[in-house]
Amino acid sequence: MPDPFSRWSDQDHGADDEDPRVQRTRQHVLQTARALLAEGGPAALTHTALSARARVSRQTLYRYWPTPENLVADMVRRRVATVPEEPAADVEAVVRDYVRSLAAAFTDRSVHGAYAMLIATAATDEDVAAVLRDVIEQRRVALNDQLAPWGCSVSAAQFALVVGPVVHLAFVAHSPLGDDVVDMVVRDAVRRLAG
Repeated sequence: MPDPFSRWSDQDHGADDEDPRVQRTRQHVLQTARALLAEGGPAALTHTALSARARVSRQTLYRYWPTPENLVADMVRRRVATVPEEPAADVEAVVRDYVRSLAAAFTDRSVHGAYAMLIATAATDEDVAAVLRDVIEQRRVALNDQLAPWGCSVSAAQFALVVGPVVHLAFVAHSPLGDDVVDMVVRDAVRRLAG
């Protein structure tokens, strides 16, 4: 299942005055980085490999992204929330769609590799940890936007309980998210929202 809640974007929303050639180069590097992550995971994303594949100098890479983790943080920051094409029928359907789409996103090797890299680095790099917190909050807001027609919203703690099992299975257990787990997470979340 494709992820109806987010997609890759190469738009740099903070650099409107940046030279278009620089923007195109940055977009090309980010696309190439996603391909490297998809092919070989976090270990494949080095400045040397990226420089060779993207055909840009390592000096250019270091200017914008001093470390591969900085590049991946920039890439993940650009993963934008989207609105599903079809509105869900009820709260349970919204939560079920969200959990399934999150699981689907993590089966994309570039998404999985990017988040694995950031999760590993966040313990020792506050800037990377801040990126993860920002992304988590953006995803929570996107979910709450979907829940708004029913007068519901999830708190930060409730959101953690929704995404926690998916993150655990994807990054710790390295196993697929079965329907039984989806049902358990959805049932738990809907119960909390009703209470």
